[in-house]
Amino acid sequence: MTSKAERQRRKKQRQSDNVARFNALAGRPANDDAPAREILRPTAERMAQGGKWHQAAPGAPSVDITGGDMLGRLYAAGEIAKHHHDAGRDFQALLAAYHADMGLGSYRSCLDIGAGGYDATDGNAAIARRFAAMLLKIGTPRYLYLRTELDKPHDAKPASVEMLRRALEGLVR
Repeated sequence: MTSKAERQRRKKQRQSDNVARFNALAGRPANDDAPAREILRPTAERMAQGGKWHQAAPGAPSVDITGGDMLGRLYAAGEIAKHHHDAGRDFQALLAAYHADMGLGSYRSCLDIGAGGYDATDGNAAIARRFAAMLLKIGTPRYLYLRTELDKPHDAKPASVEMLRRALEGLVR
């Protein structure tokens, strides 16, 4: 009588033999003969769109360190300082957490007949406090300006870089 582990080893061996047989019939190379995986690079068109590309090591994929949005592009171009960039990223993260907590901006289909909308909990009080403190700190006009400007795509231009700097400076203080 064989042990459970031995039965499992035999089963795996039979499965790998079946896969090898199927690959041979289909004209595919065996796993050990497979070519090395090609590293994906951004296309020339994507690199021409802008961005600051960084490769951590030889053979590693290239990463766009601008983040793919206007804030990252302005930072990479040197139009805003690092502390402005960090404040903007913190603002975006807090806004996303607040919206997720409150259920704002989520899509609901007209065909969705499920019960939804009422939540008896108060949500995450820490996020609500941080959001309220940020809103008191910078005021509603700056909040609305930042919310509008930081949602823009990579190739968009801010209404005013100086106004954006001043609004982000309000978050830093």
